[in-house]
Amino acid sequence: MRVKLSYTIEEDKVFEETGQLLGLRAGTLQGVIDLFTAVQTELQQKDEPVNVARVQQQIGELREGLVLVDLRLSEISEIIQGYVTHHDTAASAEEEEKNE
Repeated sequence: MRVKLSYTIEEDKVFEETGQLLGLRAGTLQGVIDLFTAVQTELQQKDEPVNVARVQQQIGELREGLVLVDLRLSEISEIIQGYVTHHDTAASAEEEEKNE
């Protein structure tokens, strides 16, 4: 079960924090790359028959890893969009105050 977490940070730390959150999935992404290579190698080998069961298992693991990376990218995208919206709203409010 997934649980949504919420916490606050200083505005000038948003990009640094999102970079750290992305970095937490670096190992997952490397695992995806390794699995991709393993599947490709297994499918292209000519010396022995392809181990279909292993390929199917690895493809399943590869897809699960891609989902985790995609989910993290989606979360980061939402955070950045929220920051941009907040920043634009604050800038518009400041501009309106100056014009009054």
